[in-house]
Order: sequence, then C-alpha cells, then structure tokens
Amino acid sequence: MGMVEPSESARRNPPISIARTVPPFVGRRHELDWFEHTLQGTTAGHPQVVLLEGEAGIGKTRLLRELQDRAVRRDIQGLYGRCYEDLALPYLPFIEALRPLLERPFREAQRTLTDDLDIISRFLYSEGGTRTIVPFQLPQSDQDKLQLFLAVSRTVVTLAQCVPTLCIIDDLHWADRSSLDLLSHIVFTVADAALREPTSLLLIATYRPVESKTPLARLIARLQRERICQTLNLSGLNENEIRQFIQGVGLRRPSQQLTATVTEATQGNPLFVQEVLHHLVQRNAVQERGGYLVTTATAADLPMPEQVTGAIMSRARRLSKGCQEVLTLASFLGDRFSLQPLSAVCERGEDVVLSLLEEGLHQRLVISDGEGFEFAHPLIRHVFYNEPSPPRRKHLHHQIARTLERVYAESLEGHLLEIAHHFIKAGPSVAAEKIMRYGRRAGEQAFAVFAWDEAAHYYEAALTAAEATGGLTLSEGAELHYWAGLAHYWNQDVGPCLAHYEKAVEAYRMANDIRGLAQVLMRRAETRYTLASVPLGTLVDVQPLKEVLEALGEREPRLRGRILAIMSENYRMARQTDKAKELATQALTIGQHLQDDHLCSHACSALALAHIQGLHVREALESWQRALIYARRANDLILQGWPLQRIPLPLILQGRLEEAEAVAREACELTRKTQDWGDYSVALSHLATIAVAKGDFTGTERYTHETMLMADRSSYFWGGVRALFALACAHTLRGAWSEAIAALDLLIQPANIFQEAGPIIQTFARAFRLLVRSYTGTIDEPIEPFAEDLRRAVGSDTYSLAPLCALVEICDFKHAPTLVELPSQALSRAVERGVVFSSGWMFLIPRVLGVADAVRQRWDQAEAHFRAAIDVATDVGARPELGRTYLDYARMLVARAEGRQCPHADELMRQAITIFDELGMRPFG
Repeated sequence: MGMVEPSESARRNPPISIARTVPPFVGRRHELDWFEHTLQGTTAGHPQVVLLEGEAGIGKTRLLRELQDRAVRRDIQGLYGRCYEDLALPYLPFIEALRPLLERPFREAQRTLTDDLDIISRFLYSEGGTRTIVPFQLPQSDQDKLQLFLAVSRTVVTLAQCVPTLCIIDDLHWADRSSLDLLSHIVFTVADAALREPTSLLLIATYRPVESKTPLARLIARLQRERICQTLNLSGLNENEIRQFIQGVGLRRPSQQLTATVTEATQGNPLFVQEVLHHLVQRNAVQERGGYLVTTATAADLPMPEQVTGAIMSRARRLSKGCQEVLTLASFLGDRFSLQPLSAVCERGEDVVLSLLEEGLHQRLVISDGEGFEFAHPLIRHVFYNEPSPPRRKHLHHQIARTLERVYAESLEGHLLEIAHHFIKAGPSVAAEKIMRYGRRAGEQAFAVFAWDEAAHYYEAALTAAEATGGLTLSEGAELHYWAGLAHYWNQDVGPCLAHYEKAVEAYRMANDIRGLAQVLMRRAETRYTLASVPLGTLVDVQPLKEVLEALGEREPRLRGRILAIMSENYRMARQTDKAKELATQALTIGQHLQDDHLCSHACSALALAHIQGLHVREALESWQRALIYARRANDLILQGWPLQRIPLPLILQGRLEEAEAVAREACELTRKTQDWGDYSVALSHLATIAVAKGDFTGTERYTHETMLMADRSSYFWGGVRALFALACAHTLRGAWSEAIAALDLLIQPANIFQEAGPIIQTFARAFRLLVRSYTGTIDEPIEPFAEDLRRAVGSDTYSLAPLCALVEICDFKHAPTLVELPSQALSRAVERGVVFSSGWMFLIPRVLGVADAVRQRWDQAEAHFRAAIDVATDVGARPELGRTYLDYARMLVARAEGRQCPHADELMRQAITIFDELGMRPFG
C-alpha cells in the first residue's frame, strides 16, 4: 500500500523573498569588547597598533565601521585610508587618511605641524591642494623620502598627543611597497614617542592572510615584535549569529536545518552567507515547514563567491592531473580522510596515492597529522568537490558507495553512515529500495549516538525514497515520519519536527493505528509546551490525548503512563498544580507496577515539577533524585539529563549553593554529550543564578551569554528567562541601570525569548523595572495599581518569589506599609517550606521579610529576620545579600532609635560598605 500524503503537503509553498538591503551587523561581541577596552587604553595615552587579519568577506571593514561609530561617540579623531586592488599609486592610503588634516588642520596642532603639513602637501597632493588623490611630486631621492616619512610620522604622533586618534589603513594586502615602508616608519616612531610622553593613537591595519616571504608578510613579522603591536584574527560567525543574520535579511523564522546548512557551507563568512541566501531564494530552495523555513539544498552543493574560489582553483590547476583527480575524490570522502579507502575509491595502489597526496601537502592544500589527511581549509575541499559537473558528482557518489560497500563488507555497520550518505547523494541512479533501507538504518544509527541532524536527514531520505516507490504501508510511513520528527525535536528544530508529526498523525488516523497515533500525539504535545514558546499559564490542548487514552482503555499500560506524565507537565505549565500531581502520581503507579524504570523516571520528573510549582521544595528534590536513580538504572543518558538539570533549582532555593553548582556542572557535561541544548541552557542558567548570589557578576554575564546562545539554538526558553533575570539583577546591584532595563527588554520583546511574552512574564518584568526605578529615585506614580496586577499574576510557585520580593522593596522605597502584607505572607510560607533564596533575580528571603517588618515598624520581628539572614548569607557565601542585610539591619536600628546614638548600626554599616566596595555595588556603598 502506498503512502498517502496529507492534503497540506499538496499546497504550493508561498514564494520566499529576501530583503535587498545592507545586511545586518551581528555578533563580534568579543572583538568589539576587546576594541572597547583598547580604546580606553588609547584615550589614556597608551598607543596601540592592531593588525587585523581575516579572509575576504569575513567582515573586517564592517567591524571597523562599527568601531569608527564608537570612536565618534567618544570624540576620537578618525583617519581612514584604504588600498585598492587595481590602483597601486604610491602612498595612496595615507593620501586618503591625511586629507582631512590638510583641509581642516587640527587647531591645537596647527602651529607645530605647519612645516610638516607643507612637506606632506608638496609631495603627496596636487598643486591645487587636496582635491585629487593623484600625487603631484613623488619623492625622488632617499633624502626626499626620509623627509616625507619624518613629516608624516611627526604629524600622526603630534596629532595623537593633542587629541585621541583612530587611524585605519584598510586592505593592506593590496598596498604598494612605498606604503608598507611608510607604515613601518610610523609604527616605529609611535613606539619610540610612547616611551617619552602619552600618545593617544590606535592604529589598525587590516589584511587578508598572506603568503610567507612577501613584503607584507615580512612587515607583519617585524611589527609583531613591537611592544605596542597586537594581532587579531577575525573568524567566521557562529551558528547563533548566522541565525540572527538570516532573520536580519527578512527570513524571519529559519529552522535549525536551514541555519546549520548555511553555517556548514559558509563557515560563518558573512559575505558567503549573504550570497548563499540569495542563491537559495532565487532557486526556490527555501520552503516553509511547520511555520519555519527549511532548505532543500545541501551545504556541499552551494556555490561560493568566485573571488575566493578562483584563487584556490588557480593553485589547484598547478597540480599534476593525477593529484587533482585524487584530491577531487578525497573531497567526496569528507574534510578528513584516510589512505586505505581513498586508494580503493581511486582504484590505485596506496604508494601511488600517497605520492600524489604528498604533492598536495607540498602545495599546502592538504595537511596530515600522521594518522590521516584533511583539507587545509573547508573552502579547498569545496572547490575540488564542485569542480565536476552535477551529473558527474552523482556518478562519483554512486561509485564511492559501491566501493565502500565492497571494502567494508565484513564490517558494514561501522561504515553505514558514510555508505548511506553516498547512496543518497547519488540520486535516481540508485534503486529507491536501497536508499530506503540504508536511510532508515543510518537514521537509527545516528539517533543512537545523538547525531540528531544526521538522523533526521537519513530518515527524510528514506521517506523520499518510499514516496517514490509506494513501498511502505500507512503505519510504516507514519513511523518514519514519527522518527524524523523526534530527531528534529532533539535537534530543537521545532518547525520540521511538528511538520513530520502532523503527517504521522494523519497517516496513523488513516491506518486506524491507535497505538501509533497515541505515541505521536504525546510527542506533539510535548513539543508544543517545550519548544513552541507557550506562555506561562497557558494549557496546551490536551483533548486529543484524552481521546486516545479513552480509546486505549486498559491496553498499553506503558504508553498510557507516558501520556499521563506528558499531560501532567502540560497542566503544570498551565499552573494547575493539583491536576498535575494527580496525573504524575497515576503515571508513577503504572510504572512501579510494570517495574519500568524509564516510565518511573519520567513520572518522578513530572511529579517533581508539580511539587516545585507549589513550593514543596523538599518533595521536589526527592522526586528528582528518584527520577535520576531510575534513569541511571535504565542506562538512558537523555533521561538522566531531565532531572539532573533541574535538581539545582531546589538546592538553590534551600541555599545549598555549592551542591547546586556541582550538580549544574555535571548536568552541563551530560547535556553537551547528548546535544540536548535546551537542558544545557537550563543548567547554565542555574550557574548564572549562583554566580550573582556569590557576587561573581562577571560570571553571571558569561553564563547568561552562554545560556542565551543555547536558548536561541534550542527554542527552549526557560533557561533564558532565569538567566536574564539574573543578569538584570547583577547589573542593578552594580548600578548599571540601563543595562538592567535592556536585559528585561530582551525578555519581553517579541521573538527574543517568547514569540509573545504572556501577561504573567510581562507583569514580573514590570516588577523589576519598577524596582530599578526605585533605586534611581524615578518612580513617582502610585504603586497600588501595580500591586493589584502582581497579586493576579503570582502563584505559589518559584517564578513568583522574586517579583514578590521586588514588591516589598518597592514598598520600602515608597513607604507603603499596607501593601507588604500579601507578599510578606507568601514569602513566610516559602520560608516555612525551607526556601531561603529566590531564583533568577536573587533575593535572600529572610532579609526581605526583615524589610517588610521594618516597613511596618515591627522591630523585633525584623531584627530576628535580619539575624537569620546574616547566618544564612554567611554560611553559603552570598556576599551581595550579606552586605544588603547589614545595610537594611542598620537602617532598621537607626529608625527604631529615633535619633539616638546607635553604635551597632554604625558597625553594621561599616561591614556593609566593605562588602559593597569589594564587589563594586556602587548604589549601596
């Protein structure tokens, strides 16, 4: 029976378009931070020379444009000159760079520079002044040349001693010899001048990688020996930055599959990314699936700009014909290859192939570590791979697949993935049944080793072959869609995942396969509440799951238990805690009856989520620890990651920070291994929270950055929520008010964390915004309306703790004792359950309760809370909260003393100021 496609697949995809605008500037955070630090040194009188190296299209000029904008905002004088490939006039970049000085001499330096500017004008500019870049009178003798070099160098140094200066010489790889000599003289003069007096110059020279023994290579080697010189190599954008780039040119919802394909093809080169995207769109190779954009092309088949590939091709054509043939076949085997299979594919002896490879080694197209070989750069492999015509490439893939199948006949399973790859790439010349068989087996093998994107690719290849032959039943085809969807789920690629699940649902319904239908509906619900950005408090539609549970009756108890666990997690997300506990308990009972460790682990994790929702912290911790035991007994690494990355939460709430950090690091290690980037982001967010609790604000920034990368990669947002709250807290504690607000903005702006942030998260973010404004003294409006909004938004859950603490502190600033009753009661209940800290935006709850009592002039109760807070903060090393407790305690004592002397308050204040000074907590010190 042939496969029946859902009617949805028959609809034509709407045309995809791409914006024809300047592409966005993305990434380069590390480089800009580095340059920002360098600019600070420059303005302080410490000159720097930066040699910025990067391949064509990597974004050197675009990065410098951003740097120039920053320099302008700092009132730094800018000089810019560039070299040209087809205009090799002597000193041309300096003619461009110095023209502004000659047209509008800098006032403070004009008298000192009059003679030097006359010399520069005489040698480098036409008689009419500076209107043309054609030199009027080039220096003819060595004496003239020295005179010019001294004049230019003195001008640059004098200017930099009068005003901070940024001088950029762009595209140095096209410079003439005279310009290189002049640059060298300037650098040595600046280095010498810096020994005598402050010189505020940042000189940046950009260039592409150069061959050794060229004049530029020799100049770079000389300059790098200078104390003031540093070299910065500009690499490609990472995957998350490429995703932002794709969105920035108008392709708003790229799938992970599209992003990964573009990343692999371009190695993050922004110019290549832009050209590849235009190529894909022009050839209708971008389509929408499940609301996300995917591509039908593979990375290896995408063209690269000729300006780069041409240079590689010219080097390749200098090789012997035999070497070219061997490297072409090697390019089909991958970036890295070994001698034995290559010799078999080439049908030549190993000695012959080795000799030909050595020719490639000598030309630096191939490198070797002694064990195997690899192309010196992915672009080199790309050029060799794309040299044959497309039909020829398919033929070669088929030839390679058959050869490998023969060579590895005794160990086929160990080479299944590579053989399947070549059969699939060979296309129609291979029997569809063979592609279907190899594709399915390769998908299963890739899935088993957590290679999620490869698994999805092979399952989809098997599906395509099956559709061509009609060789699968409805249930068999639905099962392949299920596994393809599940592979996309673990790859955190929500669009293709849901698209496959929808096809599986339709096929299972048509086949009247209740068990298969139940399984895919369960996974679809799981995807929607984990990866599909559902706001907190929203119940994902569980009616289809209820219907299949009823249809299953008492059959398939294991499957029923898994569905109950998934439904429990849905109700927990909707904040229906009692229903969530009920369903999780039912699932656990079934699992224990069946002695099914996998089901018991899942059910315990679901039960723990329900417990933590109600702030039953000890019960949640116990349930997650049991879940971990069951998962380890089942020997399922993915399953172990679920409780492991959540156990830090109850530990943090209880103030067990060292234990929480150890478990979070273990969770990071495990989830990296399984490539579960969503759970990895959650584990990182705990580290961000712990860092802010300990006063490691730099660590908070680092962990938040890493969390956001993983949250963006995975589409699983809860780690990002916690980390951004922690980051906003860290900024606030240091008085970085605008940065704190920016972190909160990231949380609620559409398409950053949520497609649309729900009312609960928006209200929580508003609480922290008001708190920041309280610290800055800019909150004038009544807070009663907000207090009522917060009352409706909070629940008895971990997310509500920090906003309730924020409300208490806002009431303290606004002297509103009547409004602290509600948060005080909720926080007291949390403390009774063993909770001492919030999560994300970190508050020590006993301290906040002390503030609440102090606002109401309940002095004795406030003092008891402050003393308890001091004990907790001291024991766990929570220095920011310890300092704040000393301060709030001192304020309370002063208020109670009503003007009388209070030595205890003075001592507490001194202790607080010591901590604030140590941690850079300026608003409190």
